[in-house]
Amino acid sequence: MKKIYILMSHTGTALSNLIKLYTKNEYTHVSISLDENLNELYSFGRLNPYNPFIGGFVHEKINSGTYKRFKNTTSVLYSVDVEDEVYYKVKKEIKDIEKNKDLYDFNILGLFCVAINKKISRDTAFYCAEFVRYVLEEGGIKLNLPELIKPEDFKKLENKKLIYKGLLRDFENKNNIYTSNFCSAVTSSILTLPSLLTSAAYNCISFREHSSAIYFCIVVASIIFTTPSRLTSPIRMSSLFTHWA
Repeated sequence: MKKIYILMSHTGTALSNLIKLYTKNEYTHVSISLDENLNELYSFGRLNPYNPFIGGFVHEKINSGTYKRFKNTTSVLYSVDVEDEVYYKVKKEIKDIEKNKDLYDFNILGLFCVAINKKISRDTAFYCAEFVRYVLEEGGIKLNLPELIKPEDFKKLENKKLIYKGLLRDFENKNNIYTSNFCSAVTSSILTLPSLLTSAAYNCISFREHSSAIYFCIVVASIIFTTPSRLTSPIRMSSLFTHWA
């Protein structure tokens, strides 16, 4: 089994905001990637970051081009498990279009006609969602998606798995972000543990029960309260857990 990745994004450009206005969707662009790191990320869109009306097949880079210009691009990334044969068929379709990209146009008219629920298509012209659907179907994946397709329709893909959601510029550091959040949560829990244990001890005392539990709570709380700062320092705890990860 292999994985194919579907990236939905919203750059915040004038055109994407216009699309968002009439679709009422969170994301206005969709791309397909053959790897999790998004090094093989493809779509149909603007060829020039400064001109939305000149478009075509694009090998996208998350740290250059349009995405570099629009640093607050929001995104969500899903993976879909496929058979090896399907994966290589999808890859072949993408590479064939890339090889003959001069023969393909950006279907900007079809993109605008989505707003009035009218489909305008040509065999050699795509907007982003049409392209992604085309290569998936040509690869042998049966899709239960509307004919008049929009980027967010790919949220309806079966057996998809969420990989990342957030600013696209932070994607490459996603593991560090998750580790930092984890360390912060653990550190917060450790720092609140003494008060919880002390409270538990007082509750036990008030009912004059479980003398051994009372003793344990008091001893542990005392140890934590007197533990050197190197064990409870959020910075050093973060470094420790980052090392373990």
